Amino acid sequence: MATTVIVRFRARSGRGADLLSWLSANQPGLRAFRGFERIALHRDVADPDHVIEIEEWARADDHRAMVEEVAARGGWDALEALLEREPETTYLEHVVSLAT
Repeated sequence: MATTVIVRFRARSGRGADLLSWLSANQPGLRAFRGFERIALHRDVADPDHVIEIEEWARADDHRAMVEEVAARGGWDALEALLEREPETTYLEHVVSLAT
């Protein structure tokens, strides 16, 4: 079953644009990982240092494997320098939808 992954980022004060730039530049690399389906970035209108990434993966374990692989290569170092705190990740399963 597909998994929606919500990642909440808190950029250091005034670094929201830099965070968005880094995330946007690195998103295409996710296509190389098993189970990746899609990703979208969102920014809080009232707080531009709060960025939310919504990802779709075939399985939660696919996402976890990607995070571990990137960490093993030191791929998160530049991202961590932009963050005030560690990102918060939530794994969701789809239950029901409503559309117009």
